[in-house]
Amino acid sequence: MNTRDLLFTAALGAALTASADTSWLIRPYASASGRTQLFASRADKPRPLAVRAVLPPKGKGYKSLRFGDKSGFTYAGINEFGVAATFSGAGPTGDKPNAPKKGERLYPGNAAVDLVLRSSKSAKQGVEALRKVARRGLIEHSMIILIADAKQAFVVEAAARHIAVYELSLAYTVHTHQWKLPGMEDASMRIPIGENTNAQREWVAATGLAKARKNDRKISVAEAIAVSRLNPADVKREGIRSAPSGDAALDACLFEIDPKYPGMLSCVYAAIGPQRHTVYLPIPLAALGALPAELADAQWAEFGNSLRKKSSPDAPVASEIIDLEKCLYQELNDIRFKAAQLLAEKKTAEARQLLIDMLQRQSQEVLKFMRERR
Repeated sequence: MNTRDLLFTAALGAALTASADTSWLIRPYASASGRTQLFASRADKPRPLAVRAVLPPKGKGYKSLRFGDKSGFTYAGINEFGVAATFSGAGPTGDKPNAPKKGERLYPGNAAVDLVLRSSKSAKQGVEALRKVARRGLIEHSMIILIADAKQAFVVEAAARHIAVYELSLAYTVHTHQWKLPGMEDASMRIPIGENTNAQREWVAATGLAKARKNDRKISVAEAIAVSRLNPADVKREGIRSAPSGDAALDACLFEIDPKYPGMLSCVYAAIGPQRHTVYLPIPLAALGALPAELADAQWAEFGNSLRKKSSPDAPVASEIIDLEKCLYQELNDIRFKAAQLLAEKKTAEARQLLIDMLQRQSQEVLKFMRERR
């Protein structure tokens, strides 16, 4: 593997918390499906987890699929144009936002993700929307946001009056809440001594992805999900104490963005609960506006948390989960192929219904599976 495919630079800021927020990107040429893969996992105070569809009135913003909780908090999402965004904290800064003028507001991380999703037809437009907010000094706290569409991807680091943007052209990259970009050291209050847990988590994720792509093989969704499930007990290396799926992990999602029909055939693989104990359910973007009601409540997360409490920390991921996911993803790929044929014939409604029916069926199967294993 070419070392240029790795992005390892010294962290310039300390972690905001001890949480396990992790995001990574796999570019199309390194993805087995030829689709961009953008991953996000979150660790935070327990929240009533949910997958929500936001369907604003025409002219009031773009439709989107959001991950967060029922209160409206959003840490990741994808809109009807296949623009995906993920948020993580970055580190303490001395940068203070300006006082909002009349008609203005401050933008914390979840509001920044919301801004990108509701106003952008491309990743580049999402970056520009954040630049405008940063120029007015309205970023409320430090943040890192990864923004991707089918063709381009960017990492944005922002503090109240500082912003840095880098276009990602590498095979993959990993970002936890660490300052990395030139210019952001001005916003950082301190430089960590030694390797902190977030740098360790990044090492684990990047190493796992490198192994998946050994001998220039392309990374499948299943392989990316396997990397997301690594926990500290999986890592047999002295000094590594943290991994993408740690004890504090709440949920995770993997966005797969289709280059030809981004608003229809793009898909989100959602682990609504700790990813080692929860099935990653595929949710086609075509199903926006027709999501199963079960996705919006906290049942799945409760099942996953219950299983985590009963499991040994070093227990492997259950083979039943892996086997079920294989069946789900094979059906997804078969149906996406049929849907693509229908879209080529301009039969959009038929293609959409095919994908909606699949989601309704699979969501019930996964919910039943999780309930029985609780």
